[in-house]
Amino acid sequence: MNSFYCLLGLFFLFGFGRAETYTGYIVDNFCWEKEDHIAIDGADLLNKPGQHTVACMTKEEVCRESGFALLEKNSAGTYDRKFKFNDEGNKEILMQLDHTRAINNFMATVTGSVDSSTEPPTFNLASIVQTSVAGSEVSWTGFLVDNLCWEMPGHVAIDGAKLLTNPETHTVGCMLLPNCLASGFVVMGNTAISSSSEAYAPKFVLDDKGNALAASLLAETKYTNNYMVTVTGVPDNSNPPKIATSVLSEVDTDDVVGPGPAPQPDSDYAPGLTTGQTVGICIAGAFGFLIIATILGLAKAAMS
Repeated sequence: MNSFYCLLGLFFLFGFGRAETYTGYIVDNFCWEKEDHIAIDGADLLNKPGQHTVACMTKEEVCRESGFALLEKNSAGTYDRKFKFNDEGNKEILMQLDHTRAINNFMATVTGSVDSSTEPPTFNLASIVQTSVAGSEVSWTGFLVDNLCWEMPGHVAIDGAKLLTNPETHTVGCMLLPNCLASGFVVMGNTAISSSSEAYAPKFVLDDKGNALAASLLAETKYTNNYMVTVTGVPDNSNPPKIATSVLSEVDTDDVVGPGPAPQPDSDYAPGLTTGQTVGICIAGAFGFLIIATILGLAKAAMS
């Protein structure tokens, strides 16, 4: 019996390996193995793996399918691939990446056993916990949208733009309407799993400084729609996160698409109303005018 337990202990020790815990940056193998370890999104994984975006790891099929690795800082101050994960580990990491609010700086504490017979070693994942990088500044590029229009029924803006699928058609003139300006702004992100589809939602809510910068940019821009910005700052833990903006800059977009010239803030375009409601008001006004004209005509005829 004692021999049995000795053999059982040796089986677990050499067959499964002892449990080990590591903390580091998570990156996909495809990007790590690119020339000079420069990822598809331009992140320098050898020196600054925190720049690697979650979008790169999840939206690009080659990244999703390549599996993931944990990076560890070496004595030279650069990063090495400590190990890659087994198939079950890759599935668990991908699930966490698909549901995280992080934009980049994706770090995790992992527990499991290391199989050193492969190159690089394979980590048989038992558990993973995302590690927060407190106070980390992030940057995000996306379409700028005002809160009023985003919160309209069906996320259809005052100017008719379908913000859920086509935020690029949202006009600058619409965002400059007084009610839209006063509502503040969000920077959008594509939440679709596949990079070939579009499904947008607010990625960051701008703070007061960000809203003031956005208003200033919109007032001076040459664009009429397809309006994108890059925001840099520190996000909080709300959902969606509010970002303490340090920099907000306009993105040069080559192709301006959408419904054409936008209504200006001093136009008669009714703020706070949908396109259908505005048309309805116009039709009702026209009928009212015809009724009044008819009454006046009958009155005149009766007097003559």
